[in-house]
Amino acid sequence: MNTALRFSIFLIFLLSFQFSNAQILISGVIQDNYNRPVSFASVSAGNNQGTVSDLSGKFQLELSQPDSVTIYFLGFETYSFFADQSKDYRVKLKPKSFLLEEVVVFPGVNPADTIMQKVIERRDEHNPQNLPSYRYTSYNKFAIEVNRDTLEYYANRANVPPQVNALIKFSKKSKLFVSEAITERFYKKPGKLKEHVLTTNISGFRDPAFAMLGGQLHSLSCYEDFFSIFNLKYVNPVSKNAERKYLFLLKDTLKNTETGDVFVITFRPKAGKTFSGMYGMLYVDANDYAIKKMVAQPATQPSQVGIVVKQEYQKLLDKYWFPKSFESTLLFYNRILKGLDPLPLMVGLAKIDVVNPEIGVEIPKQILRNQFQLSYAEDAAIPNDSLLAKYRTDSLKVRDLKAFDFMDSAMNKPIVNFLTNFPKIIAKGELPISIFNLNLNEVLGFNYQERWRYGVSLMTNDRVLKWASIGGKVINSVEEDTLWYAARFYLNPLKSGILRLKYQYQSETTEKGAFHNYNPYRSGFYNLRKFVFRELNYVQGHDVALELEYPKNVNLRFMGYSQNYYLSHTAIDTLYGDFSRNALRFDLRYAPGEKLTNMGNYRIRSGAGGPVFNLAYEQGIRSQMNDVTYKKIFGEITYNYSTRYLGTFRLRGRGGYMTGDVPLELLFNSKGSGRMPIYEPGVFYTMPVHRYFNTDFVQGFVQHYWPFYLNSQNLMLSFSSQLNVMYGKLSNERLNEIVKPTGKGYYEAGFLGGIADPDLGQISIGTFYTLGSYARQDQINNFAFVIGFTTYIDW
Repeated sequence: MNTALRFSIFLIFLLSFQFSNAQILISGVIQDNYNRPVSFASVSAGNNQGTVSDLSGKFQLELSQPDSVTIYFLGFETYSFFADQSKDYRVKLKPKSFLLEEVVVFPGVNPADTIMQKVIERRDEHNPQNLPSYRYTSYNKFAIEVNRDTLEYYANRANVPPQVNALIKFSKKSKLFVSEAITERFYKKPGKLKEHVLTTNISGFRDPAFAMLGGQLHSLSCYEDFFSIFNLKYVNPVSKNAERKYLFLLKDTLKNTETGDVFVITFRPKAGKTFSGMYGMLYVDANDYAIKKMVAQPATQPSQVGIVVKQEYQKLLDKYWFPKSFESTLLFYNRILKGLDPLPLMVGLAKIDVVNPEIGVEIPKQILRNQFQLSYAEDAAIPNDSLLAKYRTDSLKVRDLKAFDFMDSAMNKPIVNFLTNFPKIIAKGELPISIFNLNLNEVLGFNYQERWRYGVSLMTNDRVLKWASIGGKVINSVEEDTLWYAARFYLNPLKSGILRLKYQYQSETTEKGAFHNYNPYRSGFYNLRKFVFRELNYVQGHDVALELEYPKNVNLRFMGYSQNYYLSHTAIDTLYGDFSRNALRFDLRYAPGEKLTNMGNYRIRSGAGGPVFNLAYEQGIRSQMNDVTYKKIFGEITYNYSTRYLGTFRLRGRGGYMTGDVPLELLFNSKGSGRMPIYEPGVFYTMPVHRYFNTDFVQGFVQHYWPFYLNSQNLMLSFSSQLNVMYGKLSNERLNEIVKPTGKGYYEAGFLGGIADPDLGQISIGTFYTLGSYARQDQINNFAFVIGFTTYIDW
């Protein structure tokens, strides 16, 4: 063999060796059939080499040799292709019904259960809420757009209205809504949390609250017992004994990832288990058994608004697993054409990126001193371009920028402005009209003494003064042909709104024996029981109140009254006649764990994380001959305790005690509703409205609320059992001749059933029945039938 031939063979061998060891780098993007990115999809090759797509659906994988690559994501058909050269791939995954997925029965121990047990054992170690302290800055973006793929799908199958083609053209140019926000989040164990909004950039709106809509959709930790989506609580698959309710399947093991091996585990409720569950995928770090990525959605996906939530965690200081990003995809379904399944007409994407996280840092006390978990900088509504550019993790695209022009133009139309503010109007019960706010709770009403009453109730708003408000009301009583009126002045001297002074002079009607808790965050329409009032007081006089919001979820109020009471023509108390009340009152409200948002001159309450305590003390002072003197103490505690599998127990306890020889008007009313057919917590449904009065009493309301989620349908059922109990006495012997106390114990039991679409609300129908000594001989009168509508917040 000559030298040239030997050299050629050697060269061929060398080249083949080099090619056999060449690295194949494949990359690309994974999308669904609506061109939305599929984030957190597993991408694996032979020998379990693998990676995971990022939030944009992009992936990159290095292969040592040509190999078959498999892409998997829950709810989609598995996609495979052969990669023999470096190349960019655009992968489209086809959806498949999750409910038709094959159920795997293991002959022995389920390996996924073993992995998840180790994850659950170490969840306290990896839960960010158990860190001593942390702080970070975040970039928040929320966008809503028309789903062009849905519209084109309909347009290709039938004749559609011209508006559909116009929307298709619009969707190519612009999104519907875009908002940005830069926030700072501070945390100190145990449970002291504060998020402060530095700046916002919102298309069409000047209210910075709109910029935070996307950040309030789901829990920001995957390690708690419950995972909240849309204010509904779902049993977390990373909770104790979750394997009893959830089916875990080990779908893949990804090796040679950047931080070590990763287990890919799917989860869903086991067949026959009707609990508030989710389904999705977990990516578990094989070394620390910590959650790296999580994709989840309700097992019962609503028919009109669907949601998929995604979370990603990073390892900091080679020790702590900490959130890196959060994402929520909202799908707004609609059926444009009959005969075709509803498809997502609009898509919303909310994303939070964590920037510069710091663990174990000192958090100044003044930051966490008050109870507001969300607050806004004074100029948060004005975009700070330099701050946005500094923390923006993804530049605004042309369609994003067009959304600002579109919304700014649309918001100039009065009807659009009204519709966008409608939820806030309902929540606050106030309608802005130029420089005034119209109180919707007072403009129209009904009771059995006055019948219909109507009028106007106005207070100046922020457009006049931010620190003060003046106004009043004029109300006409139809049955009595009388005008009732009030003059009011409110003062908010501090910008933070934690100190308020209120003054009122009024001539009005009030309920006999009324007692109410102090709740400065009560808003909207409430107290439906007022529609069945039959006996009212005529009251004229002054009252003044000083309200304080104190750190650690404490509210204080000091009040003074100087009022004259006049008996109405329906009065049953003829022993005292007209009288005057001069009194001082002190209120204390304590709500540990309550979540509040500080919006300057008003607050938004999104729920309490623990019990709520109320305590009031009132002292009547004699200054004239017809003044009454007394001492009155009233207290209440409410608490909702949620269990993972046994529903929610709702508890409410009240008690009151008073001394002094006082008229009926100042006693404790037992809060009977007279078989009012509308459900409202905290009243007795079978009790007559004004029959039972007490000087001393205790009340207890216990409800067991148990939802049943039907995995095969977009419906949820619920059942509630309730027991209401009251004991009371009347120490005033003269009034014993007129009204009755509840000394023998008033008992009332009820049962309600509900049916709901989880994205809308629930309609409940039920009945209550009187038990014990106060039961009537005519059995039908012991029943009260009720109907009610509840929403996410009520649940």
